[in-house]
Amino acid sequence: MLKNAFLRGDIRSKLALSIPVPLKQGTALAGLISAALFAATANATVITNGTINPGTLTTNPSTTSQIIVGFGVTPGSLEVNANPTGNGFTSVTGNFSGSVGVVAGTGAGSNGTILISGNGTAGSATLSTPKAMVIGVNGGSGSLSVQNGGLAAAGGSIQAGNTNSSGTLQVSGTNSLLTSGDRIQVGAFTNSSGSMQISNGAVAQANGKVEIGIGDNATGTVTVSGSNSKMLTNGLFIGNSNVAGTMTNTGSLTIQNGATVTANALASGAEGGVSIGSKSGSQVTVTGAGSSLQVGAITSSTNFLAGKEVVVGGYGKGQLTVDQSASVNAAGANVIVGGGIFGNQTDAGTLTVKNGGTLTAENVTVNQNGLLNGAGGTFIGDVIINGGTLAPGNSPGTMNIDGDLNLLSGILNLEVDEGVFDHLNVSGNVFFSEDITINLDFLSSPIDHAFNIMDFFSNYTSFVVDPAFNLASHLNVTGLSSTDFITVSLAGSSVQFGDPSDPGTTIPEPGALLLLLAGAGAMVVARRPLKKI
Repeated sequence: MLKNAFLRGDIRSKLALSIPVPLKQGTALAGLISAALFAATANATVITNGTINPGTLTTNPSTTSQIIVGFGVTPGSLEVNANPTGNGFTSVTGNFSGSVGVVAGTGAGSNGTILISGNGTAGSATLSTPKAMVIGVNGGSGSLSVQNGGLAAAGGSIQAGNTNSSGTLQVSGTNSLLTSGDRIQVGAFTNSSGSMQISNGAVAQANGKVEIGIGDNATGTVTVSGSNSKMLTNGLFIGNSNVAGTMTNTGSLTIQNGATVTANALASGAEGGVSIGSKSGSQVTVTGAGSSLQVGAITSSTNFLAGKEVVVGGYGKGQLTVDQSASVNAAGANVIVGGGIFGNQTDAGTLTVKNGGTLTAENVTVNQNGLLNGAGGTFIGDVIINGGTLAPGNSPGTMNIDGDLNLLSGILNLEVDEGVFDHLNVSGNVFFSEDITINLDFLSSPIDHAFNIMDFFSNYTSFVVDPAFNLASHLNVTGLSSTDFITVSLAGSSVQFGDPSDPGTTIPEPGALLLLLAGAGAMVVARRPLKKI
């Protein structure tokens, strides 16, 4: 049901459908296209080769026919090149009355390529249609490249890879623009494969959602790379597990080298939000200084993602990684990790923020099968562990939380190695519920003999442990040798592992450990302070 909601209005296999595709937010998009078109001052050269319909584009590039590039076994190509010595045409315009205005690569074995190459000025070479553009359909393959100030504009959706087909979108160079009045879909149909690359200061804009790898047995890959390279959308869906039978699908988005992806929500609430997840696993990676994913809060209660604007593990397994000083900015919005779109399912999600990466949100909630981890990263906002796992560091390391940390239920994983240990730097309040379990893992034989769980935390405003919390029944220790003896304490209670009178005593597995619980007057074992990482 959800998949059908996502794909409503899709053009699946019949290219001559006459259903109109309305231009969403038409005034803004029309103004953008108009500005780009009238910015052109040089003539453009229209070049065709192979199978092209209509065949008169080089002499009459404004047509009411459906533009088809590459059909049957003979490939076809269309090029619009800003060349002042060419045939004098500035643009190719398709005004077909059906729902799809431009097609590249249709039919088994077909291949169609479209190149829109400008002279550096915005709109100096253009391809436009008020309807949809489909790149690869009915078993064919196609490609659309926009470069050096070129413009490709569709009032309807832009598809890279329709059913049983493959498609490639490439947008490169300052002033280059790919824009859709509806959705951009990359590998969004059954047995489809799609890719899109946005680089070197180019922009791709969808007034609807961007959907990546959401079809049955589909693969979609999008890379946005380079300073001033941007993808702008009103909703971002990477993968979808609501597919038929045993089919799998995969979606991938990489934001790197200073690029930006912005996912806002339309005022109507019909779009918006970010969902990452699929049966075989989907992921978003934001990496490199200046690289960012910007997510707007959803203000309309009619959107089913309102209040959970970023869902990692939304439909199946999902991964969001923020690395190498990159950022995710969802200020005023919420991030859900694990538990599916509605937070009560078994979908697995992993959120990793590391190496100077930053994630900002109203709060981050880690549900069942969710994992929050990373060393050297910062979370700005409250973090809530609600059935999932918090694993700071990386054998070991420090996680920074500029906000409150509420450990309601689930697991807190802490590692100790060679006198160093995981560290949680929390600026707000820390709360331990009675339902949180602590896993303390020794990666080497401990140098110290006494460990206070509070020592794994610093800078907090307050540290509160639920009086009902039972350390003996909520503490697991792994990695000890047969001669190790340690004491672990929290909130006045202590648990001993091993026998101090028998250095050769055997340490059983965690489930069979003999736990010696002492009260507030428990023996304090002298130790050297551990080193924080």
